[in-house]
Amino acid sequence: MLHAWLVRATVAPASILRIDAAAARAMPGVADVIFASDLPPGGQNALGPVAKDEECFADGHASHVGQARRALARRDISRLNRDGPRGTETS
Repeated sequence: MLHAWLVRATVAPASILRIDAAAARAMPGVADVIFASDLPPGGQNALGPVAKDEECFADGHASHVGQARRALARRDISRLNRDGPRGTETS
């Protein structure tokens, strides 16, 4: 079973210039790190209760604090809770 941890923007508005997930992908037990760019062609990155006008994953720009930037999937939830969202660098 995989457990996901959403890593959220701590500053907004902010441009996302680069993402380096190598350290997160190298952590023991990490199955994947998922970004907006990992969605399949035609995949939906939009959500909302009425109009689908909000991005699920920030894609180049974080519009508000708390917006998800990426999801980290791990096999061991105890490590996920202990290690938290470390391992990806965004600038």
